[in-house]
Amino acid sequence: MSTELQAITQYVKLSDINDSHIGKYIMICGRVDNMRKNGSICFVILRDRCYTLQSVGFRKEIKDTFYSLLNLKNETYIHLSGSLTKLPSNIAQIESCYYKNFELKIDSIHIISKPVEDLPFSLADANCICTEDNQQRSKVLLPTRLDHRYFELRTPLNNA
Repeated sequence: MSTELQAITQYVKLSDINDSHIGKYIMICGRVDNMRKNGSICFVILRDRCYTLQSVGFRKEIKDTFYSLLNLKNETYIHLSGSLTKLPSNIAQIESCYYKNFELKIDSIHIISKPVEDLPFSLADANCICTEDNQQRSKVLLPTRLDHRYFELRTPLNNA
């Protein structure tokens, strides 16, 4: 990152992002909530509390850090820098995120902390309510939820 770019970079909390940041170079921190890998493009959903933002990294633009981006695990705490952009006109909205109309185009990534162990279950599974035999059930059973209560408290379903 050039020194001129560092001078105009501002740190923004994920909860404070708004339309005034579009087109600006910003830095944000959060946990990896989900990832989608598609050849030379990697989408990272970054989460801080209940706020989520889609970030996108292109192999040809971040050659040095693209492979470390691909190897991130869920719940890794990272620091991303890049420009906040409006979605292209051919994409309506990002339905899976809190911020639906813009995304962060990743320029650099810094890993702050990785999860110590593999997660007992995914937050998506704990948050999903399945219906079987006219009964609503979670994909993660109660004993597993109680054994890992510290992790289960992070689910948006519990925070509702």
